[in-house]
Amino acid sequence: MATTSRADKFTITSKQVEYYSDFLIDLDKNPLTGYLARVTNEESVKQAVKLLLLTERTERFFQPWMGSKLNGLLFEPNLPTTNIQIDQEVRMTLKNCEPRVKVEDVVVTNGQDRDVNDTYVTVVFSINNIPNKTFTTDVVLNRLR
Repeated sequence: MATTSRADKFTITSKQVEYYSDFLIDLDKNPLTGYLARVTNEESVKQAVKLLLLTERTERFFQPWMGSKLNGLLFEPNLPTTNIQIDQEVRMTLKNCEPRVKVEDVVVTNGQDRDVNDTYVTVVFSINNIPNKTFTTDVVLNRLR
């Protein structure tokens, strides 16, 4: 007869392991606890990747190297070479600023409508502590005049 301890009886065994956690971007509260709501694991890393790509370099006061130069590339002519530069900037930013991520692929597409100056970036990446899975996050870059 197998013996089980009392702690095993009341312990949740199917709880997901939290490798990474962060607060939500908009700092919403959890309706049940009243504390700040959190995102964990892949959602946390996706949020960090998106924030890094949308942050302009030198925007953070005590971390001027954090962020990317994507905003400056949006004012370049809409050529295939510009898409290659955006791809390289995304890869370099994530390599330098986000050690949890290994970039697998970056897909850059431009808006089809001439009136819309949007550039769509899809980043496919893997996370170091979550093996054999790839994740994607989409970032929309648009010029403001």
